[in-house]
Amino acid sequence: DNAIKYAPLRRKGKVGRPRIPQIKVTLTSNEPPLSPGATLYVEDNGPGIPASERDSVFERGYRGEAVRGDADVAGSGLGLAIAREMISMVGTIDVLDAREGPNKLDGTTVRVILFRDRE
Repeated sequence: DNAIKYAPLRRKGKVGRPRIPQIKVTLTSNEPPLSPGATLYVEDNGPGIPASERDSVFERGYRGEAVRGDADVAGSGLGLAIAREMISMVGTIDVLDAREGPNKLDGTTVRVILFRDRE
């Protein structure tokens, strides 16, 4: 949902061809040193999440500075907090630099590492 919601159809102040939101999901098996399981990457070509906000986006009620108070972008800031809480039972979730995902879409890259047997 966030990948679609935050990828603008046209960059502010730009004219011409609209930006087409892209979302790619990649599932790979965990390689050592990770425990057996799978890693899921969700990447988009939206504006990205600044490094200074990457931990904060997982806090309940947190909305990024770029959209805080923006009536055009609905949300409560609960989605990633709930996702982290649920995923923590079987793995981890974090936000990477845009170019760290397998598809390198220049937006946000979220990585979910799931473990077959939680240690």
